[in-house]
Amino acid sequence: MEVKVHLFAKAKELAGGSLYITCRLEGSSILCRDFLENHVFEVEPKLRVLKDSAYLAVNDNYVLPEDRLDLKETDDIAFIPPISGG
Repeated sequence: MEVKVHLFAKAKELAGGSLYITCRLEGSSILCRDFLENHVFEVEPKLRVLKDSAYLAVNDNYVLPEDRLDLKETDDIAFIPPISGG
């Protein structure tokens, strides 16, 4: 199965301006931290610098590293770095 992970702000910049990355999964159930380590950071290693400060959201809901994800190809997945503004 393939899922698209949308990138924003600093994550998009680190990925060379890409709006998303595509990750291949075996099965659909995976821990969030494993999804990040074994898929997101493997596809785009430069995102690893955001490991301790970014969040993952699935279908507009933030998920914690210990949460189990049951992903579908149609899910809206976002890798959200810290955003500052003024």
